[in-house]
Amino acid sequence: MDYCCREILTMEYLKGTSFVDAVKASFSELAESQGKSFEDIEREQTELIKSGKFVYKSIDEESRLMKKYQYLLYAKSVSINALKMAYNWTFGLVIGSVPYTEPLKVLNLGEIIRTLSLVHAHEIMIDGAFNG
Repeated sequence: MDYCCREILTMEYLKGTSFVDAVKASFSELAESQGKSFEDIEREQTELIKSGKFVYKSIDEESRLMKKYQYLLYAKSVSINALKMAYNWTFGLVIGSVPYTEPLKVLNLGEIIRTLSLVHAHEIMIDGAFNG
């Protein structure tokens, strides 16, 4: 409260993972599932941008694409788990069961960016304030 006044509100620091680190961690998992490293994917994307071949998407396009991708990852997991369930309820009863697979979850950056844009636009345009 010593640093606050009518025009300035000082917030406290909360420990946690930064947004960039969380995105990198999420996409590192995704890259590993494809047999690549995050650095490989990052290098490929950088080369596409430099060559002019990168296709920029709108927030809506990115959001829809990530929803489809998440659905496909979920469907893949369900299919694999169906086979594992068949095994576990037959041979697995005698030999030993195999663990089920959790579906890989990826961040929907389109939705995150849309939310951040709406929040900050409301702060600036409606509230007349900016949280920097």
